[in-house]
Amino acid sequence: MVKKVGLISLGGVILLGFSKMIFPLVLLGGGSYVAWHALFNK
Repeated sequence: MVKKVGLISLGGVILLGFSKMIFPLVLLGGGSYVAWHALFNK
């Protein structure tokens, strides 16, 4: 029981760190894609 709770909390921490790492990358990728699209579709 304790092991399961520990595993879930560990997974949550990893997920949180992963999302914090991924979010700026997604934002950067989306922003550069929109900028590229705007530049080349004039």
